Amino acid sequence: MSRTIFTTILEFILIALVQILLLNNIQLFGYMEPMLYIWFIILLPNNFPKWLVMILGFLMGFTMDMFSEQLGFHTATATFIATIKPMLLSWFTNHFDNDTFVPSTREMGFANFLGFVSTIVLLHTTIFICIDTFSFSEILQMLLRILMSSLVSILLILISDALFMKSKNIN
Repeated sequence: MSRTIFTTILEFILIALVQILLLNNIQLFGYMEPMLYIWFIILLPNNFPKWLVMILGFLMGFTMDMFSEQLGFHTATATFIATIKPMLLSWFTNHFDNDTFVPSTREMGFANFLGFVSTIVLLHTTIFICIDTFSFSEILQMLLRILMSSLVSILLILISDALFMKSKNIN
């Protein structure tokens, strides 16, 4: 395994702390809810067994639920995203067979990574917000909330990827 359990635990703790202590307290204009914790699921490499990815997705979602008012909403959506991540990843890359592959801009290229992240975040946010506030009388507000929350989350994940993922050495 190229990534150790220690690295994964450290990522889990750091991303959860940023989400809980900083981002959970931000609701921009009532429509943007930044959800950086999705990045943790994206970072899990292919050499992790699928059952472990699902458990880690569940644990991240459960951790978010413990510090928010939507008990079960984050858990359900994070577990779903962890479940479908391999299928989505196969749509955007040919390197899926590589066990050490970790989704990032440097591994996938910007366009493929953006497509992958956008798909995961849009699915996650849509399911989360539909569970949280579904009402036909508020459909426009719900759609605006999905769009704005997805955009800010995608931007945060792209910035985090640029800042924290090692760049390729060009020889």
